[in-house]
Amino acid sequence: MWELWPSDATGGGELSVFWLNEKQQYEAARLDPSTGRALAESPTAPVRGTQAGHHFVDFHCELHAGAA
Repeated sequence: MWELWPSDATGGGELSVFWLNEKQQYEAARLDPSTGRALAESPTAPVRGTQAGHHFVDFHCELHAGAA
């Protein structure tokens, strides 16, 4: 699974990319839209290692797919 999102609400001008790695864990990167190169991670905004995202992605997919 891949997701590609345009710049955030602050107008940062970057692309946010999310995917599942080979261990089925989410990974993310911010890309420069003109070159596609990864941007440096911000030290002021650490990512928490939670599993809550799995719940919401699965829930969203089940709602749209009509799965029980």
